[in-house]
Amino acid sequence: MNALANEEVVDTGEVTEPESVEVQACRPTIACMAEIVPAGFFEVEAGYGAKVASGAAMHSGQLLLKYSLFNNLQFQLATNNLFLVGPNTPARGVDGVMPGVKWLINKQGSWAPSNALSVHLMMPTHSFAEASQQTFDLQAWWYLSKDISFVHADFNLMLSVYDLGGTPIPQGLSTLAVAFDLGKGWGLFTELYSTWGNAQAVPLDGGSLNGICFAPIDELVFDLGADIGLYQANRAFSVFAGVTFVPNRKSRLPLVRGPAKQNAIASRQR
Repeated sequence: MNALANEEVVDTGEVTEPESVEVQACRPTIACMAEIVPAGFFEVEAGYGAKVASGAAMHSGQLLLKYSLFNNLQFQLATNNLFLVGPNTPARGVDGVMPGVKWLINKQGSWAPSNALSVHLMMPTHSFAEASQQTFDLQAWWYLSKDISFVHADFNLMLSVYDLGGTPIPQGLSTLAVAFDLGKGWGLFTELYSTWGNAQAVPLDGGSLNGICFAPIDELVFDLGADIGLYQANRAFSVFAGVTFVPNRKSRLPLVRGPAKQNAIASRQR
């Protein structure tokens, strides 16, 4: 008889720390994953983008800080303009901030996708007339994510409500991003997205976004790509580059511990 089959497995009830924490990137695609990093871990996303319209380029930096309070609840703080430099516009830093929370409703199963919701408040940080963020706005997101073999898909719906303190203007967004795992840390991703509604008040934006990513370790991923605008009057194309990383390793234990799975296998395909 197989000796291993006769061994009694004793559950000691101890909570084990994960050997590694796989990044759950929300950028550079517009769509975000439903999943979040485990409780007690930070995640940092930073990127550079250049948007070209009417032959002129606007350069900006993006930053998203995330901390998981629990395995299903995460606090987020972001800015789409960590810096902003362009023609005929004053250079500035941190033009608008977005605090928010994300709730992971369920993880994906054999057939069901993972499911999450988030709410963010967009707040101005500059008062001059050319500031990009001038009003208090609200964003609500619904995230669906699924892994099928070497393919990972994210479908998001978002509702923005602009100018909460004046005349609220709603506008929606839908997006689908698909990533392909090429092996050895390399991956390709493609996305099609567009805003819709109230185009006369808030110019529509959308695009076909494509790029490549490389993850040398689970906690770190680099990305590079371009985005062709669907509304050429607003934006012809964009290029971007960035990095996402989880600064905590096993030697730096989570501040808040949750139940850990034994022999867990990362499902994120990159």
